[in-house]
Amino acid sequence: MKISEKNFPHPVLVGNNSDYIDCSFELSEPIAKIEGESLYFDISYSLISDGLSKLLTDGTAKVLIKIYSPKTTYRNTFVFENTDILNVKIQKDDIAERIEIQGSIIANQSIEQFCLPEHNKDLFGTTYFKIRKADILAETKEIVIRLDASELEGPVASIFNITRKSDLDAAIYPDFNDDKIMINLNDKTYDAYKDLKSDSVLKRYLAAVIVFPVLIEALSLIRPQSEESDHADKRWYRMITKKLDDKNINLEDGTTKIANALLGDIVSEALISFREKIYGDFNGDLESGGAD
Repeated sequence: MKISEKNFPHPVLVGNNSDYIDCSFELSEPIAKIEGESLYFDISYSLISDGLSKLLTDGTAKVLIKIYSPKTTYRNTFVFENTDILNVKIQKDDIAERIEIQGSIIANQSIEQFCLPEHNKDLFGTTYFKIRKADILAETKEIVIRLDASELEGPVASIFNITRKSDLDAAIYPDFNDDKIMINLNDKTYDAYKDLKSDSVLKRYLAAVIVFPVLIEALSLIRPQSEESDHADKRWYRMITKKLDDKNINLEDGTTKIANALLGDIVSEALISFREKIYGDFNGDLESGGAD
């Protein structure tokens, strides 16, 4: 989200231009922290411009930030509502490597005669400009927050999303074209999955039945780094390859063996928990959260 040279048909307060005299609009440098499954940070803005401040006070304009994660599909906008500080929360699964933040002041409604005392009279004289709703009135420079990959990383199971797809002929169909691997189940299969997943004892068994074979297929799509992959830009691909690198695992060891290890010896744990479920003497110590 690099700020490029932009030409606006009206004055815009930007750090490197001369549309305004003795004015500024800036964002604070946030300190991001990860707690649980989310990234949190507080961010504030400072504005020196009596004219723009008045537009904010009377609701004619508003301040917002746009957040972009270049390595994923994440894009979002957060609006400052009657405050100059925002509490931002982002699911860590939605982002990777870094996020880029830019602040804007935009028109909240049309302005028929836009002319502020702080506009550069050498450039604009006393010209009045017509502003449309959502036109940009000010922009900050871009802020980049680099993220610790080890903190963003979750268990391998977190890269899967199990969902219903009613028009499937097959019971299960994986889709590898998004940042998460979509495991599509037809109605009959999904209903059975939904009924069983609430049982904590059967969670590992369900993972073995549904997630395990899809992970094997995903591993078959990961090629040596010297070869180009259609999926290399996907979050699931990056997470799996990082796990393989961290554990010094070679794909030549066999995808079934590797998938089982990445999911925390899923085959053994699933069978043990299922056996204990059947015989009614399940010991909670047998269940493991898996793996990495």
